[in-house]
Amino acid sequence: MKLYFLSFTLIFIMLGTQSCTDERKLLFNEVMDIHDTCMPEMSNLNRIKRNIRQADIAEDSPLKGKSFEMLEQIETAEEGMMAWMRDFKVPKKDDEDSEVIPYLKEEKIKIQKVSDDMYRALDVGGKFLKEIETK
Repeated sequence: MKLYFLSFTLIFIMLGTQSCTDERKLLFNEVMDIHDTCMPEMSNLNRIKRNIRQADIAEDSPLKGKSFEMLEQIETAEEGMMAWMRDFKVPKKDDEDSEVIPYLKEEKIKIQKVSDDMYRALDVGGKFLKEIETK
């Protein structure tokens, strides 16, 4: 009976440990998927920024002030990605799941904000370029 109980307990612990590891893998993959989806957009942000800077906007045009706002939003989005990549630490295999899982949950929130900021900057920056082209 004790052997049966001990075996059952070990199996339960192993399954519990495995589920944490699965959650860890899932979270890590979710974080990386968000990053990998928005990271290629850095080149588009850079292109939009370059085109805004090169646009011939008269100094007295209301678009001039708006161009500075657009550039600031784009640069903030770019810096957000660079800061996240600089600060993100890939968990080591021997790190405890009890520490890694909360860390990855927090990083998922952070990289999602970076992604949202980037796509927002792409959207408004692209619309602004079209507005400049039609004036």
